[in-house]
Amino acid sequence: MRIRTAVATFGATLGLAALGAGVTAGPAAAFEPFHDPELGIMGVDLNRSDTAALSNSPLPKLLDPLLGNAVYVTVDIESDEVVPSISRGPIPGGFSGFVADTAQSRGVMGVMLVDGNTVLVYQAVPQSRG
Repeated sequence: MRIRTAVATFGATLGLAALGAGVTAGPAAAFEPFHDPELGIMGVDLNRSDTAALSNSPLPKLLDPLLGNAVYVTVDIESDEVVPSISRGPIPGGFSGFVADTAQSRGVMGVMLVDGNTVLVYQAVPQSRG
């Protein structure tokens, strides 16, 4: 499954341009910045260990004021069908809560800037977490 591909599929729901293609949900490459001028996106994808490290740092709390109202997307990594849950901020628990939830669920996440003005944060986590 590819997170950015799934998000791109539902980009029309957000009223945004196509959001991209290409990151594996799972233990992928480490911290992976990306930029696609054709789609007007740039951002960073994190693997599980990067997500856990971010969760254990002070950075998510510092980014709460900037990313707390982002569009956020959750993809179930255990499902055969890729149907993301898409919501507009404020993110429940803020960006720091989003990062902590992703890390606790042993998921992966990313942050992208779309068309230069819309911030989108996304996670791929098992929905059966609990």
